[in-house]
Amino acid sequence: MDPTLYNSLQWVLENPVTEDLQQEFSYELDALGSYFTIDLFDSQHQIKVTDENKKLFVKSLSYAKLFKEIEEPLISFKKGLNEFLPEDFLQMFTAPEMDIFIGGEGKIDPKEMMKYAKYEGFASAYEDFVFWFWEIVMEMDQETLSALLFFITGT
Repeated sequence: MDPTLYNSLQWVLENPVTEDLQQEFSYELDALGSYFTIDLFDSQHQIKVTDENKKLFVKSLSYAKLFKEIEEPLISFKKGLNEFLPEDFLQMFTAPEMDIFIGGEGKIDPKEMMKYAKYEGFASAYEDFVFWFWEIVMEMDQETLSALLFFITGT
């Protein structure tokens, strides 16, 4: 959860709600520069946050931000995953195994990087520099390799 939102919710819980707050059971969502007001309850009229219902407001807002906002993308992800791996098989994996299945092993192999590297626009005079580059890369630890891969690919 966003630390700013967490601090705001903590403040609401720890302090008395006054009429100055003027908070209703809704929040604003920024989606690609457009703002939308999301109601926490399906009702014709908005409920104001008071001292009596502030815990319900915090609980409802937390649920909306942590679950409802990501529900649709998660359903799409699950649908795509089930195209490759039926849902019955998912139960056979532990959480760490699924992490490796979805995100990969996490270990960067410099030999694999070298194998798939493409060189364009290099004159043969620069072959020594390429050799030295890979000599240095082979000595890098995983953290440095990860930073190098991020620099090269942007991901």
